[in-house]
Amino acid sequence: MRGIAVLLGAFAYPMGNLAVFFALQQIWSSVWAAAAIAAANFILAIILIAIAKRARPGREMDLALEVRNMANDALEADAQVIQDKA
Repeated sequence: MRGIAVLLGAFAYPMGNLAVFFALQQIWSSVWAAAAIAAANFILAIILIAIAKRARPGREMDLALEVRNMANDALEADAQVIQDKA
């Protein structure tokens, strides 16, 4: 269901841009309508990047990294034992 929601959102975004383009085209020329939509999308991208930079991984990420590091250490120890036997 989430995948379908993502697909619908991915389809809705360009369709929304197209609708805004046709609405602005009635007021401005095609070039200015496209430029305004591009500028709005650029500003939206900058805002999303700023939000993403502020987001920090939670405790779950720390736990996942700790488990991964422990698994890597165990694999390295096993590999060393096998190498010592050879």
